[in-house]
Amino acid sequence: MLLFALLPQAQAFCGTYVGPVGSSLENQAAQVILAREDERTVLTLANDYTGSEANFGIVIPVPEVLDADDVSLPDPELFAAFDLYAAPRIVSYSCEELHGTWDYSTTADTGTASSGGDPANGVVVESSFSAGEYDIVVLSATGSEGLVGWLDANGFSLSASAQPIIQTYIDQGQYFLGAKVNLDSLPPGQSFLSPLQLRYSSASFGLPIRIGTTVSPGEQEVVIHFLTPSSDGKVAISNYSEGSLEDECMMPDSVTDYNEFYEGELESTFDSAIWLTEYAWDLGSCDPCSAEPPTEDQLIAAGATWYGASYDSYITRVKLRYTPSEATQDLVFYTSGLRDSSQVRYIEYNEDLEDSFEVCGVGWTENPGTCDGSEGTGPESEGWPFGGSAGGTSGESGGDKIEDEGGRCSTTPAGGALAPLLGIGVVASRRKRGYNPARPVLPGGQFKTENAS
Repeated sequence: MLLFALLPQAQAFCGTYVGPVGSSLENQAAQVILAREDERTVLTLANDYTGSEANFGIVIPVPEVLDADDVSLPDPELFAAFDLYAAPRIVSYSCEELHGTWDYSTTADTGTASSGGDPANGVVVESSFSAGEYDIVVLSATGSEGLVGWLDANGFSLSASAQPIIQTYIDQGQYFLGAKVNLDSLPPGQSFLSPLQLRYSSASFGLPIRIGTTVSPGEQEVVIHFLTPSSDGKVAISNYSEGSLEDECMMPDSVTDYNEFYEGELESTFDSAIWLTEYAWDLGSCDPCSAEPPTEDQLIAAGATWYGASYDSYITRVKLRYTPSEATQDLVFYTSGLRDSSQVRYIEYNEDLEDSFEVCGVGWTENPGTCDGSEGTGPESEGWPFGGSAGGTSGESGGDKIEDEGGRCSTTPAGGALAPLLGIGVVASRRKRGYNPARPVLPGGQFKTENAS
């Protein structure tokens, strides 16, 4: 079994960095896990921060006053579990695997509120507390000038371009969570900043990205994993157009760098849109399964506290890429109630499979290769592994229903190798029931994959 993975190029975040006057902080990369049930939201954030930990600070708009019980620091490996499970993947088939019968199913610190602030400037410290290495305040303000003045007085400096954007959040009645690092509280030997997890209730379902563009180095990217009860179905963005890319096809034989290939596909997509869906599926099955699903403990840690979350959950993975001029509005989400299954998937080139799959960017091959001695090949044949026509855009899949040892049906392909398209190259062995991938954490909360067996 060969697994391949791709490293994201540039990402973004829903807060703005602040630091001592004269410091240079950039916000380029982030992953987000967003669990939503009714009006309750759990937002988990991992950032790509460039600069000294001693200078790190961040300001995030929040809809209500948060206290110590609403903020926690989850295990960074939580992002690895979602990323490996839902990322785009490559499938590698041999003739024997394509026309054989295989089972690839998975088993599925507290402080006290402060009376500080500067009422004369319209700024009030609504709460203050510590969480791990972070000292946190939640502020209210009547004007952006007063808030910027308070931050300056407390040794922090916002980008000048942030002030008008901050005023729009104040006009909406938002509060501001400010966090800065206390190096004395950083655990011994820890060389990365912990992810932040915020819990709050709000009728609005969205994410503030405009404030993050004030510290953008240019183009930004964010990957969001939505986690909702199955009945809520796929999550989508209502105020920006969705893009699509060609997949469910064989990569050309000339492709030697999977990162470069997928980046080319993304660039074409993001020429005309700022977001696309890379995965949308009920947690109870996958086709093909690139990893074990997040465990019950991991789902709870991510905020899925509804009954039966391990089998009654839906995961949507969305990728966004935008420049400050394109991010004219914060993101507005909605749950569609649609439970169709979609993913981004590519097939590694195999000349013998040219009569079964289109070639990406080329289409059907003239005088295609075929698996000699195999019956039922070709996109119109009953024996074709996905039960329909090959090729197309992300969002369609089929497969055979196979009941696993726990009695749960999962939709699986006939066989083949697969991998997420995020991370670094990895080789692992395929077992009858899922994977056990190695996924260590790198400084800054970033992840990579290593050889695993």
